[in-house]
Amino acid sequence: MRLRQIGLLTAALLMLGTGCSDPKPAASSEAETAKAREQVEEERRQFLANRVDQGRATTEPLQVAAARGDPAAQTELGGIIAYGELLPQDYIEAYKWLALAAAQGNETARFRRDAVASELSPEQLTEAERRVREWQPAL
Repeated sequence: MRLRQIGLLTAALLMLGTGCSDPKPAASSEAETAKAREQVEEERRQFLANRVDQGRATTEPLQVAAARGDPAAQTELGGIIAYGELLPQDYIEAYKWLALAAAQGNETARFRRDAVASELSPEQLTEAERRVREWQPAL
């Protein structure tokens, strides 16, 4: 399918380059180009959705340990979320995990928390601090 689309795009470019004056093939190529772009965008959305699902599965043990209060797991999870690796980037949630670990004396978490805080608006920081205050370890 992609080779056909590439072939159509190449043909359209050749027609334009040779001065082909038949507007019907050009219009058809434009429609097919738009359709190809939509298909690529849909494939990109599907890829990202699958990546998030895989990231959640990959990080599940880490999330469980963090939820139980393990400062090393909280630090790692906060970093993953801050960078948007394996899980969607969310500075507020990253701040929460890093602040919880920093409160237990983890210096790496303290450093990362401060870096994440610099990316937050005052309103976002207020929300992040509220989440820290309300957090309860899982049993």
